[in-house]
Amino acid sequence: MAPIAAAGRANDNTPPQRIYSRQADGIWASDDAGISWTKAGALPSRPLAMAVALGTPGLVFVGTESRGLLRSNDGGASWQPVDSTVLSWGNAAPLAVTALAIDPEDEQIVYAATNIWLGTNTARLSPLGVAVSVDGGRQWLQLSTALLSDAPLQHLEPIAGQPLAVTMVNSTGSPHTVSLALNPELLGLLQNGAPAVRASAARAIGLIGDPAALPGLMQALADPDALAGQRIAEAIGSIGDRSVSVDLLAILNSAPAAERTVAARALGLLKSAEAVPGLAALLSAGDPEAQRVAAEALAAIGTPAALAALTAPLSDRQMTSARHAAMGGLETAGPSAVAPLAAALHDGNAVVRANAAEMLGWLKPADAVADLARLLSDPDPTVQAQAAWALGEINTEPARLALNPAPLILAPGAPILAPVARPVAPAPLAALPGAIADVPTDYWTLAAMAALLVLAMLAGTLIGKGPRPTSHLGPA
Repeated sequence: MAPIAAAGRANDNTPPQRIYSRQADGIWASDDAGISWTKAGALPSRPLAMAVALGTPGLVFVGTESRGLLRSNDGGASWQPVDSTVLSWGNAAPLAVTALAIDPEDEQIVYAATNIWLGTNTARLSPLGVAVSVDGGRQWLQLSTALLSDAPLQHLEPIAGQPLAVTMVNSTGSPHTVSLALNPELLGLLQNGAPAVRASAARAIGLIGDPAALPGLMQALADPDALAGQRIAEAIGSIGDRSVSVDLLAILNSAPAAERTVAARALGLLKSAEAVPGLAALLSAGDPEAQRVAAEALAAIGTPAALAALTAPLSDRQMTSARHAAMGGLETAGPSAVAPLAAALHDGNAVVRANAAEMLGWLKPADAVADLARLLSDPDPTVQAQAAWALGEINTEPARLALNPAPLILAPGAPILAPVARPVAPAPLAALPGAIADVPTDYWTLAAMAALLVLAMLAGTLIGKGPRPTSHLGPA
């Protein structure tokens, strides 16, 4: 049985060599590279086309001879009809899908060639055109229409680097390229009563990237649906025209919460540096979702002022929603956040130092080892513990040496030297276990904890006995 389509895993538990075969009697699947085959779930009509998502486990589309398009999320074990009037033209006649394709660069983009059966005594397959989905086959848009005299399409090939463009090949072998362009009908869908339709239209508009869509997108900015609002903001960011920044800033500073969140997302995607003060205010006092979006926008802008606004909530002793959002933004910012976090290790506020050390543990920058090692002598035990954990997470040779100084090795006959104590500021030993109780642990973290305890006990011994030389030759 020769495979007609192949893919990776159908789900996380299936081996990577799973392949599929479209046959006249249904869809077959093999998990051992074609040595043995198992028939997938029953289909209501003969399959004419199939498309398998390589990067989305279990996602398979099948076009049938008379029951339209089917979708499976479990590798073909079960099938669900894709109900769309765009595909079927109102279910006026039996629907056939003769060609399918998934864009390998964006598996949310799916193409389907649709046809209907016309006739009385003798049915004839008449093509309707090609439809495209930008949300994984949930909502559909008409990409092209066909004449009833055209031959049914047999193959669809997405064009690399051109989202919403596809090459069509009919039964005569003639190729033809079509693409989705901005049109009044598409813009009108931004006002559709169904949130999913509005979200789909906004994403398609963003993929097209035509600045002529900006007035319609700005008008739709107040969409009450969270997903539609997100897609509208992403479309504005994809178009990349900063001429709308002034209007977005006005919304960010004065509009209701939902609109401010959408404006914040768009300003971040546009990397509008002038939005930093407004985004910082939203991070400080918005609702948790708005704070998260503001933090992501500040990370995307990435200027020193934006990163400073992200580090400001690190002064919150408790895990507030602002600090949680800021930590996510700093992690998103990645390497560009290392410098301001390293500077925060010198802050006079112990809470800031501890939280900055924690963030550096998440980012794991090798060049922060020296600053973190200095905090092993910090007067605050919580700061010490967070610095030790961060060094354990970085786990480079210098970080390991900072946590576990190499033992002194003497040549034969050399005089015995007393251990050199690392300078540790006095701290109540009873406070140290509580400070480190919630720090994540692994091998190097445990080593760090042990080192800190030894150093603290050594410091207490030295303090109790008064000053003494760190080394000597012979009797004191």
